[in-house]
Amino acid sequence: MLNPDNDAHETDLTKATTLVLVATINTVKWYHSNSPQLNLSKRREEKKKLQRKMRMMLLAFGLILSMSIAECARNSDVAGILASCNPTGYLNGNSHNCNREHGSDCCKSGERYPQYKCSPPVTGNTHAILTLNGFEKGEDGGGPSECDGDYHNDNDLVVALSTGWYAGGSRCHDFILITNQDNGRTARARVVDECDSVSGCDEDHDFQPPCPNNIVDASLGVWKALGVENYDDVGEMSITWSET
Repeated sequence: MLNPDNDAHETDLTKATTLVLVATINTVKWYHSNSPQLNLSKRREEKKKLQRKMRMMLLAFGLILSMSIAECARNSDVAGILASCNPTGYLNGNSHNCNREHGSDCCKSGERYPQYKCSPPVTGNTHAILTLNGFEKGEDGGGPSECDGDYHNDNDLVVALSTGWYAGGSRCHDFILITNQDNGRTARARVVDECDSVSGCDEDHDFQPPCPNNIVDASLGVWKALGVENYDDVGEMSITWSET
């Protein structure tokens, strides 16, 4: 979504940059056009003036550039790009029936699925995609949870994190605070499983593809706590999460 304030700020920076560049070009052109007509003493004096103006213009340009970089850093879209990580490989799909509950995808033969060992850096306000997962036996979550080897009631506030955020189980049983970006509602959920971003398309993963690297795979209880009732229609939504 476009932000009018950001657009206005970018327009102001563009105008300021243009003015500095035009002033610099005009100053240099004036010096080269008029210096041959000046005596040596006057030429030296004008040259010093030109050097002072150039220094001031360079300082102004540096300030504008710094402001532009700072604005980009505040922009969540740019921050997301800078924080992204690249696939470490690709997994060849293998067609098989899987549990399509909650809109889960099944692996397909001939498809290649990206694998990630990393996730975007965790901050005080980490952006992620919330998906719906069944943590009870026989549901689309596959086997029992990695952290405790157990299944969990769908009304429990529990989540699975992408491999990078799961961090080899270092966040097992930790609580995270999830914020619904649409309505501001929050839910405090416990990490019990990994949303595997490396492996998939096998029985252990219910023949589903590897998880993307920015997923918080949540129970039905979490979705309800976030004020989402039509969860099957929504499928996924943007959230932020932080450690508590």
